[in-house]
Amino acid sequence: MDLATEQNIAKEQPGSTTALTHSSESCFKTCPRKYFLQYVQMLRPSHDSNALRIGSAFHLGLETAKSGGSEDESANAVYTAYLSQPCPPWLTLEEYDVEIETAAAMVRGWCRRWKDDQIVNYIAVEQCFDLPITNPTTGRETPNFRNRGKIDGICKLPDGRLAIIEHKTTSDDLDQNGDYWKRLLMDSQISRYLMAARQLGFDVQTTVYDVTRKCLIRPKAISKLDRARATADRHYFGFPIKGICPEQESAKLFAARLLNDMASRPDWYFARAEVPRLESDLAEFQAEEWTVKSQIRECELNQKRWGAAAWPRNTGACTSPYRCVYLDVCRGLCGDPTEQVPAGFKRVREPHTELTPA
Repeated sequence: MDLATEQNIAKEQPGSTTALTHSSESCFKTCPRKYFLQYVQMLRPSHDSNALRIGSAFHLGLETAKSGGSEDESANAVYTAYLSQPCPPWLTLEEYDVEIETAAAMVRGWCRRWKDDQIVNYIAVEQCFDLPITNPTTGRETPNFRNRGKIDGICKLPDGRLAIIEHKTTSDDLDQNGDYWKRLLMDSQISRYLMAARQLGFDVQTTVYDVTRKCLIRPKAISKLDRARATADRHYFGFPIKGICPEQESAKLFAARLLNDMASRPDWYFARAEVPRLESDLAEFQAEEWTVKSQIRECELNQKRWGAAAWPRNTGACTSPYRCVYLDVCRGLCGDPTEQVPAGFKRVREPHTELTPA
């Protein structure tokens, strides 16, 4: 579709601009039908996944820390985030308490790991952007799409350079020679945010990836020896004990042990590294973004004739690397999602909820 055709369509359909984010583009590349359900029909599961809840709360805690908040204030931001989220039906209240304390411990561990780090001069925190998408050949803007997102932070490095800093949680190995870091050399989000920061007037030169690894340990029974020691010392890994130490770790006791584990092997849990970008990388991203938005636009136009069928399914993504939350909806087992909200889902008002102010 050429630019003139897009402009004519835009004139016929005022207000039809589509916002594209890293998340929505990634979703489309994974499966166009999933994009249709998530960003066009705006269907979301009634309850967030465990990983999404922890990740969101963790980022809110870091936002407080980056804004100058203390460790306690940053952990309290996690507790506040969970106040508006009821316990999901697949967890017990005890399991939910453990999840909350895990997220708070991750924030405390991060604060302690990087308290003496020199990347403390944040120029901007949670920097939103809403920018045009331009044709990589002609430089002309598309009238139908906008590039939107939120940069975790822009900071000044010890050598004076400005850098984007991105905070992530992962279950992957953080070995500097591992595949996790190799993939980032091609990651489109890094290119998107670097270009956006420059368009906003920040002379950023690089990106610093700040990664926190999710814990693998779980609450456990406390041995007789450890119980006796905790009772005598009146604390369990620094957490005050009144009376006799219990036989099973509570959420608070587990968090205390988790914090101790983070302190004893910080490189297992925390890593930072620069991820460079060449100008050729940015040019390649710009061409890729234009291609993806053109494919989305084609689906949008075909939807008028063919409905949901205009958004092709990628059945290879139904169960790999995990079961898609829309699998039953996509298969037609929950009724027509354009006419009704399937059980276990809700319809949101804003497709890009990650950009909506808390």
